[in-house]
Amino acid sequence: MTSVDESKEQAERARAKLEATLDTVRRRTRPEALLGSAKDEAKKQALKVGAAALANGRFRPVLALGIAATSIAYLFRNPLLKALNKRLGEGEKHD
Repeated sequence: MTSVDESKEQAERARAKLEATLDTVRRRTRPEALLGSAKDEAKKQALKVGAAALANGRFRPVLALGIAATSIAYLFRNPLLKALNKRLGEGEKHD
């Protein structure tokens, strides 16, 4: 083989390798893949925070209870406000 033929084969191998790399990058950077990675990372962090909260809750139960109650009240603020307004007779006047 001549050096020109060897160079063409080498260029073709490099091109194929580059295309494979680009396909991998495209697959990993699709919105669905990125969202999946973000969800997985968020779950890991939530588990870490939950484990730390449980560990601290054993040493400071009153503080843990207060944080839990505040978090629950925040998460369910709209249904709680609706129920409170209904109980007070003010209808659906909340934001």
